[in-house]
Amino acid sequence: MDPIQAIITALVAGASAALQTGAAEIVKDAYSHLKAYLNRHYQVGGAVAQLEKRPDSDARRGIVQEELTDAKAAQDQTLAQLAQKLLEALATQPPPIDHIKGVSLQEIKAAAIKLNDIAAQGAGNVIGVEIKGAEVGGAIEISGVRAGGSLPTAQLAATPPKIKILFLAANPLDTPLLRLDEEVRAIDQALRQAEYRSFDIRSHWAVRVDDLQELLLRHQPDIVHFSGHGSQRNEIILQDTAGNPAPVRASALRSLFRVLKDNIRCVVLNACYTAEQATAIAEVIDCVIGMSDAITDTASIQFSTAFYRALGYGQSVQTAFDLGGNLIDLSNLLEAHKPVLIADRIAPDAIRFVDPKA
Repeated sequence: MDPIQAIITALVAGASAALQTGAAEIVKDAYSHLKAYLNRHYQVGGAVAQLEKRPDSDARRGIVQEELTDAKAAQDQTLAQLAQKLLEALATQPPPIDHIKGVSLQEIKAAAIKLNDIAAQGAGNVIGVEIKGAEVGGAIEISGVRAGGSLPTAQLAATPPKIKILFLAANPLDTPLLRLDEEVRAIDQALRQAEYRSFDIRSHWAVRVDDLQELLLRHQPDIVHFSGHGSQRNEIILQDTAGNPAPVRASALRSLFRVLKDNIRCVVLNACYTAEQATAIAEVIDCVIGMSDAITDTASIQFSTAFYRALGYGQSVQTAFDLGGNLIDLSNLLEAHKPVLIADRIAPDAIRFVDPKA
């Protein structure tokens, strides 16, 4: 190793180790002797002090290296021996205990700092909040810091990703007013009350034709749910920039889902006359639900409530669909036959979004 590089390596390792709480005396002494020699013979105390604050900074290492190179320190045998002694002292030490930090702010400039509800837990040295070299013009307020101990095993386990539901709604001008807000509220409540709260519902309103691609790309959902109007020509009705109805053909939707099908397992078209569109989309998506006829607001909401509640309890898509129709029946609505489930690619009773055995 280049002599100057060996000195820099020793300084960086010494700064990291010697300044830690509980560092061995042999390391502290070796590091102090190296620093004292550098200060006496090369006047690099300022640069070394800056390096101590940020041993991982390449820029600060470079400054020290440049000053020592210019001073021809590579030819100093005493300096080389001091650096070697420090490296040997470090080699005899056990691996350092990891530091776990809730928040670490180093060399920042701020008008004020306010931190609260900070938690840092785990094995080793645990620090709730660390602030070094900060320039703060106003108050520093820190509260609610919890540090120390180990996380329970359950918390250390990897959290499975949420199942993403993309709820798309449209009620254009000059179309009958629908209770779309009640439907999304009912779905959200059913999922919150379910056993497995593994679902994340994202809703978008007044959806336009040119929103579809962007929303699918942005959210990458597992389930796509459309709520709104459908036409007797088997089109869903979105809206244009002026809020007027904008019909979308079944073939266009099939093409959209063929391109952006990677994450999507299920599509729900909770709108009138959408069975034909569901059939088209089912060519590229595992399971699709549509409506074979006009359906009332109340029946639509009851179906959605039971369907998503069942998914939240770990039931299959088939069971969830059956319970959706059953709740329409239990509500004395003569529309339980209108929802249709199409799954040509895989049996719907084999599709679960939450595994109850996991």
